[in-house]
Amino acid sequence: MSEKSSTKILNEALQKTKNHHEIGNHRIRAYYDESYEYSEEFPDLEKAPHNSIMNEGIELINLAYEKMSGGRNEIGNRELDAELILYGVGMERLLTGIYLKLEPEDFIQKIENTGESPSFEKARDLVVSDFADLVEDDVVGKLRLILDIVKEHRNNEVHLGYHQYIHGEITPLVLEVAFGLGYLYIDEKQDGWEQIGKKLSKHLDEQPTAKFEDFQRENTS
Repeated sequence: MSEKSSTKILNEALQKTKNHHEIGNHRIRAYYDESYEYSEEFPDLEKAPHNSIMNEGIELINLAYEKMSGGRNEIGNRELDAELILYGVGMERLLTGIYLKLEPEDFIQKIENTGESPSFEKARDLVVSDFADLVEDDVVGKLRLILDIVKEHRNNEVHLGYHQYIHGEITPLVLEVAFGLGYLYIDEKQDGWEQIGKKLSKHLDEQPTAKFEDFQRENTS
């Protein structure tokens, strides 16, 4: 028997990866729909997927902060701002979890039909819309602009990165939004959220211009 070709092995690996991810989609649906059954031998999810996704986003933002504090990486003749990528991915993960919490059926149909979660823009718009019913207009506008700044930095660094412009206030802005969104939407907060709060407090002591109190309202979840 001849050995499998490398192409066949890679195709099998790709299909196994896709199948494994699809099982994850089934497990998410089963969490939100008790009548849904799937045959794969994986345990039911014990923790709310939206909380897990949001907490992971918070951890990525914490990681980005630590990365920024530890110095820069150089690739060729320029610095790589890896923390901007992590900030963007962490924020997108946070928005994705909020979307799943607010609109689980729409989210699940999206991943089942396309294999992808809702886009950054769609998740952003849902969160901003939810905010609009709860806080003043200037806070809503501020949230949307911060999210767009984070996305712009992330996309530039991932897709090009050659021509950089680093917003000097990116870190306190990201911390403020991450802390506020976590406060409002994460039902079971992990240590990472408290760490975000401590980092934010440090920046507010140094630069007391951010409106930390904008997010101080009762959690309605």
